[in-house]
Amino acid sequence: MQLINKSPEDRIISAVELQVEIKKFRDEHPFAEVKSKIPSLDKLLAGGFRTGNLVLLSGGTAVGKSQTFMTFSKSFEEQGFKCLWFPFELKQEEFLERWEKCGVVNPNFYLPRRITDETWAWTKAKIEEGIKNFGINIVFIDDIGSMNRQGMTENDFYSWLIREIKSFARSRSLIIFIIQHTRKDFYDRVPQMQDIKSSGDLPNKSDIVLMIWRKRKDQKRDEIYDEGIQLGTKTILDVTKVRRLGGKTGFVHLHYGDNFLYTEEDVFPELEEKDDVDKLFE
Repeated sequence: MQLINKSPEDRIISAVELQVEIKKFRDEHPFAEVKSKIPSLDKLLAGGFRTGNLVLLSGGTAVGKSQTFMTFSKSFEEQGFKCLWFPFELKQEEFLERWEKCGVVNPNFYLPRRITDETWAWTKAKIEEGIKNFGINIVFIDDIGSMNRQGMTENDFYSWLIREIKSFARSRSLIIFIIQHTRKDFYDRVPQMQDIKSSGDLPNKSDIVLMIWRKRKDQKRDEIYDEGIQLGTKTILDVTKVRRLGGKTGFVHLHYGDNFLYTEEDVFPELEEKDDVDKLFE
């Protein structure tokens, strides 16, 4: 006969006892609601982002994924929250230069002096260090596709990683934002959750899923040859999943400029024909 190992974490308890534990945890880790300061986005999110949330952002090449997080980070810092960045795609000096080009000479966030490892174990240890030394509330990982899979297959790694990050965000009352690319670039429509690279557990386990898309400029063939494909400034942020009472899916209309996203003119509710992107810009 095989005995099942019991632990305090999975033992059977009464609902009342669990309520007491949850209340104690919330008293020790006060609930925080963090607004993006993009009114229509906060409305769809039923007030804003919340501690314990895992937020996944995805989109094609050069559509503004990092800029979206920079926009959020700047807003969060202005509200007094402490942000920690892991810019895995750039050297630290290149990342800071990007902020300088945006006019932010003295950014008010934290980051490792150097990225010396790209494993989750190292990243987790650095977040713990940030919490202890600086009171970090919010973490940006740009992007998880650059992290070391440590011999795992791609699907197994992302399935394991998303569970690890989500559990950690909840246990430390953090908001963790992560980026993952789409399988390919989309110029004719807003990408959807199934278009996320190694999708499955990534969007399924995330609390909030955002898809970003920018409309392609009208270019002649020789212009594409000389300049490459150019994207316009009009940007769609698709809130495609919100795991929260009162949260809604829908489109937020933004404008891309100076490496930040600017407040939308309209919010477009969930469309019956999502691929009819021309309606988004009427």
